[in-house]
Amino acid sequence: MVSFYFSDHFPAVSWLDKVSGLLGRLRKNCRELDVFYEQLIDEHLDPARQKSAGRQDIIDLMIQLKDQNASSLDLSWDHIKALRMNLFVAGTDTVAAAVVWAMTGLMLNPAVMKKAQTEIRQFIGEKGQVDEDDIRNLPYLKAVVLETLRLYPPAPLLFRTQILDEDCILDG
Repeated sequence: MVSFYFSDHFPAVSWLDKVSGLLGRLRKNCRELDVFYEQLIDEHLDPARQKSAGRQDIIDLMIQLKDQNASSLDLSWDHIKALRMNLFVAGTDTVAAAVVWAMTGLMLNPAVMKKAQTEIRQFIGEKGQVDEDDIRNLPYLKAVVLETLRLYPPAPLLFRTQILDEDCILDG
């Protein structure tokens, strides 16, 4: 929730956050997220849950660390929920940054924007909406996204990779 909190800038008038209802809404959102992550953990703990053979997600791994006490940290359920929240926030921040850079690049290159719009509009005319699986049917849009990520990587310390001409043997 993005809002102006008086207490962030003027601690002496922090009571205004309470009067305006911002603190109440923030607490409500935090409770809802806590319940959501609690349900996510409960789903992973359910013995009847369908699991893909040999595949674990991050929550499975955190639960395993907690159960085995394999970490020097004494992981609690609140720690697992907080770590999951950090991953969620980190993911939304980088996606938002990538979208901003893509839109900026398109505005600076009207011909590219027009071509991408045309491709999307032609596709939407057939289907009515675009979802993640449709990216393979939108090669120009995919190229725009990949070029944006190449020029403006959301994680600035990612190193560029180089494709080698010769075979590479892993673990060998």
